[in-house]
Amino acid sequence: MKKVVIVISGIALIAALGAGAYFLFPGDSAEKYNFTAAVNGNIAQEVNLTGNVKAAESVKLAFEKSAKIALSNFKVGDKVKTGQLIASLVSSDLSAQLAQARAAYDAQAAILKNLEAGAGSEDIQLSKDQVQSAEKTVADSQMNLSNVQAKADNDLNSLYGKSSDILNDVYSKSFDALYNQTDGLFIDGTASQPMLAISLTNSALKNSLEQSRPAANQELTSIKNEIDSMGTGQPSIDNAMAGALSHAQKIRDYLNNLSNALNYTISSSATPASQILTYKSNINSGLTNINSSIAAIGGQQKAIATQKVTNQNLISSAQTQLNQANNNLLLAQNQLKLKQAGATADQIAAQAAAVRQASAAIQNIQAQLSKSALISPINGTISQQDAKAGEIASMNTPLISIISDVKFQIEIQTPEADIEKIKAGQTAEATLDADSSQRILQAKVILIDPAKTIANGSATYKVTLEFTREDPLIKDGLTANVKIITQQKTNTLLIPASAVIKRYDKEIVLKDNGAGGVIENTIISGISQNGLTEILFGLTQGDKVASFGTK
Repeated sequence: MKKVVIVISGIALIAALGAGAYFLFPGDSAEKYNFTAAVNGNIAQEVNLTGNVKAAESVKLAFEKSAKIALSNFKVGDKVKTGQLIASLVSSDLSAQLAQARAAYDAQAAILKNLEAGAGSEDIQLSKDQVQSAEKTVADSQMNLSNVQAKADNDLNSLYGKSSDILNDVYSKSFDALYNQTDGLFIDGTASQPMLAISLTNSALKNSLEQSRPAANQELTSIKNEIDSMGTGQPSIDNAMAGALSHAQKIRDYLNNLSNALNYTISSSATPASQILTYKSNINSGLTNINSSIAAIGGQQKAIATQKVTNQNLISSAQTQLNQANNNLLLAQNQLKLKQAGATADQIAAQAAAVRQASAAIQNIQAQLSKSALISPINGTISQQDAKAGEIASMNTPLISIISDVKFQIEIQTPEADIEKIKAGQTAEATLDADSSQRILQAKVILIDPAKTIANGSATYKVTLEFTREDPLIKDGLTANVKIITQQKTNTLLIPASAVIKRYDKEIVLKDNGAGGVIENTIISGISQNGLTEILFGLTQGDKVASFGTK
């Protein structure tokens, strides 16, 4: 049961009744108001849930997205503390986006402030300067994107330019291995029906080698054809390398069979044992060379693939910067227009919504950044560490396990409406149904399951909390009532929640006009709790507002 919802709903009902009275009887000279001054104070938002105690074993950590791992700080057996960074992904683009989103929020808040106050000539000139600066940033970002794209193309073309030499080397080493190093083993190795010049104890093996020799010769010809038909385009080069690699591998397989056949060779005066050893040495030399050329093709293919990924990341980052620069320019242009034209009540309300939207954008990027870092949610010992710097992490694949130093945890199935409020690391207070004294035990959120569970037709998410201290009262299977502190604000501006009036898409209060009456004042509210509401914009400390429900 969510007590906070009931309290706030009751306050909202009182506010609604009071607001109705105000608007039904605006001219009642007998109307008197109970004013309350806005004051600075502390406020917290809570979520009340019920769960079960369980014995803690380990916490598995996984990234919520796929990207390259930037760093990994611990190894198996290391002790870690709550809040320590264990591993992180490459997230420079998100950090840049966060900085840009914060700048956009500041710009939107400044616009709202200016709309309220009105703009002077100096302020208008400042906006013009900001537009010019934003235009220059757009031009610089466009130039940067062009430079990044040009460099990406040049780097990739340079890499592809090495492919021809690699393929020619493959052909040369395959030719040497197939003909020069096996010269003497066949009477005519290039004939359509070649014959081995050595005697084998295994006649079936001898026939197999003689029959498969033309196919090996054809693989060498195919390598040459791949080189001769290769165009200058990147897809053509990719196909040629893939084809040459396949042909070279088949030649290598044939040479391995030929090398093994020498174990069945019958030495004679025509083919003494020393000659057989020479044949083996020659074939092994050819195999070494052809294996090195095969490895060179694989290395080239991998280098090209890596370069393509690098190019895409650099271009994407540059494009993001350009997009943000264009957004900032549009904001600056809109700000100038608003200052030049003056603001209406609707514009002020719309700009207040834009401020909230900019704030939401910051929170969204912060949420994405949190997915790029694995933070230890508990004190414990690393029992699994598969996060290696430079490797690509797969989304939702557990890479790190931590054995908790604390014995017991609480598991809660959390409704979908509350899950966005809960974050790892938030503090909580818990009481146990089995404890008649209802002593408060401290806990902390350590894990939020990304997968939902459908229970009675509603989506829930498992949230795991950890007791911060051991206590003899705590036992496996007990029912725990948990109050999670989802937000805390200190020294923030507060007024009674009953003073806030919801009107369509904006919020207002009735502010003391100093003469016993009131004036409407647009505000932006924050969190509410226990009959109080946080004011983000529209009032200052000491302003008096009417609290409905009192004559």
